[in-house]
Amino acid sequence: MAALLAATEERAILQIDLEDLRDTLKLCGRSPVSFMVTDHDADKVLDACRDALARIPTHNKAAAVVVCSGNGKSFQLSHCAEVFRVVRHAMDESAYLVFGVVFDSALVDAMSVTWLAGAPDG
Repeated sequence: MAALLAATEERAILQIDLEDLRDTLKLCGRSPVSFMVTDHDADKVLDACRDALARIPTHNKAAAVVVCSGNGKSFQLSHCAEVFRVVRHAMDESAYLVFGVVFDSALVDAMSVTWLAGAPDG
């Protein structure tokens, strides 16, 4: 949740509108599916995202929030764009996606991805 909130801060590369984030979280329902992966090797982070998304049934998810965070050489905008492509490919094309990127000085030469998705309750 901290990564999601960090994406609404001013230092975020792509600032997520707080209302959009709230609306998306409502679409995710009360029992969302999520994962978080952090590593000093961006390729390992991308592989872990692919593996996690391959195992999670994403076709019935109405919305997802994805936040990439990091700092240093293992955190480049091209890595974040690849994460977005992987998520977009795994989700149904009608799913609502919110994507954010945050520089996090606590992650020294590392990259982290937080993914949360779900469908409305009921």
